Amino acid sequence: MPMPTLPPEIISLILAHVHGFDVSPEKSDKRLARCCRVSKAFLTLARAELYRQLYLHYNSRNLLDGTPFNSPSARILRTLASHPQISALVRSLTVDVTGSEGYYAEAVIQTLLGACTGMVQLSFRLPDSEGRMPESVKGRLLGVASRLVKLVVYGSQWAQDFAQILSEFASLRHLHLYPLAFDTLPSAPSFQLVKFGGSIRARQQNIGTLHHLLSSSHNSLVELYVRTTGILAGKEALDLSPFIALRRLEVYTSCDVHDVRSLARIKAFVKTLPARLDRLGTSYNSGDTAPPDLESLDYLRILPPGLRALALSSTPFSTPYLLKTLSDTSCLSSATEVELDPRLWDVERGRYNRRPLAELYKINKVAEKRGIKAYWLRAVIEEWETTEAVSESDEEEEE
Repeated sequence: MPMPTLPPEIISLILAHVHGFDVSPEKSDKRLARCCRVSKAFLTLARAELYRQLYLHYNSRNLLDGTPFNSPSARILRTLASHPQISALVRSLTVDVTGSEGYYAEAVIQTLLGACTGMVQLSFRLPDSEGRMPESVKGRLLGVASRLVKLVVYGSQWAQDFAQILSEFASLRHLHLYPLAFDTLPSAPSFQLVKFGGSIRARQQNIGTLHHLLSSSHNSLVELYVRTTGILAGKEALDLSPFIALRRLEVYTSCDVHDVRSLARIKAFVKTLPARLDRLGTSYNSGDTAPPDLESLDYLRILPPGLRALALSSTPFSTPYLLKTLSDTSCLSSATEVELDPRLWDVERGRYNRRPLAELYKINKVAEKRGIKAYWLRAVIEEWETTEAVSESDEEEEE
């Protein structure tokens, strides 16, 4: 086999690109295997890339036929448990036990946390059923807490236990909780997050808990993603003014358009947005429900002037309003791209209608004159295209 002449650093970058090029892990893993056949010198570098980031899924429902023990994830688990030199290569680990019984999930997680001594990023996919974290898992988790920089938890099964130990994750920079399913924290965590994402269920509308969780991140938080209802209501409405470093924000919530206080709350929330905010995505209603009348607030004019990118989901501004504001250089003066809703709300019929194509083109043209690229919500456009395709197919069959 030929010996490579490139330095290991360059080869590692090439292998990382090869491994991350495809969405399918199986395809990218096979590419790494082919690289190993080119030269033995690739083996060490390719192995490090192969085990650097793992997604392992375990399902104990088929224990009787032995499937879990012969699955790729089960084989990787055995490899990690018996080969410390390989398990030490793992930097990012995602463990999915949503289909596992308690005892099986406990054994899997306990083994992985004990084996992967070099791990700095950890993701759990847990069931939503109620349950307590086993002491064996909690002990192993506390053992790796101090070195983790990223923690992601999907599922509410161990929510209360995570709330009790979050303060131990002092090095965290990225935290994602879907859902944020606990009401209180024993103490404010000291970690200074750069990125946080979470959802708060309708019955868990304690925005105060979110503020408490992020209380040490006022000067460090750059990205925030929140999905919930009731985020604008009450004394503990979301206040973002303390987060002076915040550059990217996405808030998806819903409000009662029949409540006269809703618009005032939206306006009060917008006033708390940090001046340095660079990218903003908002939605104040969900599904096919009536949207709030943001035009009455002159919404686009009260947003931070430094915004470069704006995404307005389920916010169908009228065409005259968009033409007027987008042609005004004092409105969104720093914007380079906006994502808009291509629909219009029909008040009389209580439904969304398509915005005429000519109006879409006109809005695009006005935006382009200011150097703003206007995008239209892709999901809505795709729905229209699908509907049209089905209609054309039905017409052809009738003919």
